[in-house]
Amino acid sequence: MESQFWIEKRCGSIENVTIEDVDAANQEAIFSDDVKSSFWIGHNDQEFVLRISSSLDFAFIYGKN
Repeated sequence: MESQFWIEKRCGSIENVTIEDVDAANQEAIFSDDVKSSFWIGHNDQEFVLRISSSLDFAFIYGKN
């Protein structure tokens, strides 16, 4: 079964993500030496993205901008 979500992070992107991929990206951001580290999770068919930072702050982005 394919997931409808993708992840973008500083070392590349992942298509058809699983919960394990999200957990790994989260752990990578938290334990990064870069205090501004973050990753993005988006939906393939919808225009929304969730940006999660290393401090676990998040922003919901909707639309093309």
